[in-house]
Amino acid sequence: MHRFHQHLLTISTFVFQTLFSASQPILIDEKYARCSKGSVFMGDHLETSQARSPLACFARCSLTAGCVAVSVCPREEPGPYGHPRKAANCTLFSGVESVECNGMIAADSTRCFSARKDQQELDTTTEAEVQTTTELTCQNGGHVSGSECWCPPQYGGSNCERLVRDCSEPYNRGFGSPGNDGVYNIQPLDAPNPFQVLCELQWGGSTIPFLRSSMPMPNSWSAFKNGFGDDLTTTPSSQNFFAGMENLHYLTSQANYNMQFVFSGARWCGFYFDNFRVANENSSYSISYSVSFPGGGDVVAEDGFHNTTAPLKFSTSDRNNGCTVASASAGWYDVDCKGFSPFADVIQWPTDGGVHTFTGVKFALGRIGDFFEG
Repeated sequence: MHRFHQHLLTISTFVFQTLFSASQPILIDEKYARCSKGSVFMGDHLETSQARSPLACFARCSLTAGCVAVSVCPREEPGPYGHPRKAANCTLFSGVESVECNGMIAADSTRCFSARKDQQELDTTTEAEVQTTTELTCQNGGHVSGSECWCPPQYGGSNCERLVRDCSEPYNRGFGSPGNDGVYNIQPLDAPNPFQVLCELQWGGSTIPFLRSSMPMPNSWSAFKNGFGDDLTTTPSSQNFFAGMENLHYLTSQANYNMQFVFSGARWCGFYFDNFRVANENSSYSISYSVSFPGGGDVVAEDGFHNTTAPLKFSTSDRNNGCTVASASAGWYDVDCKGFSPFADVIQWPTDGGVHTFTGVKFALGRIGDFFEG
């Protein structure tokens, strides 16, 4: 057990819904005594969680009833499509020896550090804080943690009153582990009804609305609008389902998303589209994106829409938008019927200057930034 040098720092920040599911910003203005790097508190702790930054760890301590100290270990984690992003592991404590940074042990990493609330902060409990904790009611299996609701992975909102809007929501709340992967009911902003997707939470909270390995493709507008394939409720390990264009429109319209097409078979590859968006039915579910680039794989994928001219409207045999190619394979095509389709009976996509045939394809959406609300 060691005694470490300390100095005083002031935490003053806004905590938004994206961090703590609060419906209104909360101003926190508290002082912490920070201990030397490479040290962490020992003893009983309130909780251990993941956060987007060290500052968010302090904010979580300020919002959690009984928290007087926090140990923080900054780290990097895989972001959407393999890009690293900053994060932190937070451990909150309700009882440590003293504000002088006693009762500590060396951390596993020299990047870790700890801090404790200034004694004046510990002696002050406002009536507003007590009332907030007392009156807070959490729904759908959520429980009160300090002045907020801690929601199960399937639910979000300030009171756990709604379904999550995508798979990034549970990931950002600390559920980023393989054990939380699986079938989720989500309901994006403005979507009239919830629908099922697969969530890959260990990879940055990817939302999977389309997965295909052996499924024959329909070619009617109605089928693609409403979705098709296996019912994920009864077949959660399904490799064959599509959530539908209408749901894909609501999903990609509520925030900025990166879309990854992952092609599989004897060879595999990935291809990314930044700011991918699907328009509404009146616009024939046309797609738009800002930039595109290849991902991993044992072949290098190219942009299957590279030589096309916007708008890339979705076309089927019974609504082909003047494109006769759609009579054989539904897909996003331009006015000259150019464009490769991941929905074709035979999946082909440009790679390494040629065209490769695959047996499976997956759509994986990763949200970038906050929801478009308010």
